[in-house]
Amino acid sequence: MQKVLWYHFFGMIWALQFIIYFTYTVIAHVFATWYFSRWDDNEKKVRGKNPNELPPHPIWNAFWVTTKFHLGTLALGSLIIAIIKSVRYMLTYIQSKAHGKHNPIAVTLYACANCILKNAFIFTAVYGTPFCYSARSAFKLLFDNLARVAAISIVSTYLEFLGKVAITVLTTGICIFVMDQYSLYARQMWGVFINKQAILVLSFAVGSIFMIVFEVAIDSIFFCFLIDEYCNRSKGTMFASKKLLEVIDYQAAASIQEAYHMKQSEFAHQLQERELTELEKRGTIVALERLDDDKYNKDMEDMRPF
Repeated sequence: MQKVLWYHFFGMIWALQFIIYFTYTVIAHVFATWYFSRWDDNEKKVRGKNPNELPPHPIWNAFWVTTKFHLGTLALGSLIIAIIKSVRYMLTYIQSKAHGKHNPIAVTLYACANCILKNAFIFTAVYGTPFCYSARSAFKLLFDNLARVAAISIVSTYLEFLGKVAITVLTTGICIFVMDQYSLYARQMWGVFINKQAILVLSFAVGSIFMIVFEVAIDSIFFCFLIDEYCNRSKGTMFASKKLLEVIDYQAAASIQEAYHMKQSEFAHQLQERELTELEKRGTIVALERLDDDKYNKDMEDMRPF
C-alpha cells in the first residue's frame, strides 16, 4: 500500500511540475518573442508575421509552439525536478521522525537544478533546441556572467517582495476602508474580522501570482539580453532598446572606474606599508598621491563594457 502511495505521490509531483514549467515556458516564449523583435523609428515594436517582428497574437503563438514542439523537453525537465523533490521530501520525512534538521544538500541541489532548468526552458523557447543542449548552453552562459546573475537575483528578489507587500497592503486597506463606511459591517464585528482575514489572504495570493509573472519577465528578458549580447554585440545589431543599453553601459563604466580606483588604492596601501621609509628618504612619497589621468581616461575609452 505504501509503495502505491509513493507512486501516486511521485506522479502528482511530476504532473504539478510539468504544469508549472509549461506555463513558465509559454510566458518566457512571449517575452523572448517580444525581445527579439525589431524596433521602429518611434522606439516601438514592429508588429507583423515576418521574421524579427512581433506576432499579432504572441500569447497564442507561444502556447501553440510550446504544445507542438517542446512537450518532451518539459516532460524530461519536470521529471528531473520531480525526482529531486521526491528525494528531498523523503529525507525531510525521515529527519522529522529522527528529530533532525533539514538537509542543506537537498535544498541546495533543488535550488540549483530549478535555476538551471528554468533558464534551459528559456533557451529552448528562444532557439527551439532539445533539453540537454539547452541546459548545457544555459549553464555556460550563466556561468560566464555570474556577477550579473547575482546582482539581478538580489534586485528581483527585493522587487518581488515589495510588490507582494504593496499589493497585499493596498488591497486590504482599501477593502477595510470601504467596509467601515457601511453600517451593515459595523454591526457584525465578528463578520468584519473574518472578512478582513480572508481579504488579506486572498490579496497576498493574488499578489504572489502577479509577481511570479514579473519574475518570469525579469528572468526571460535578462537571459535574452545575455544571448543578444553574446551573438550581436560585436556586429552592432543588438535587439536591446537604446535606454537599456545606456543603463547597462553606464553601470559597466561605473564599475570599471570603481575597480580602477580600488586597484590603485590597494596598490598605494601596500606600497605605503612596505616602502614608506625608503620613499621618504628618496623624496618620492608624493608620487603615491598622483594618478595618471591621461592613461586612465584612455583606458576608459578603449575598454568595452563587456
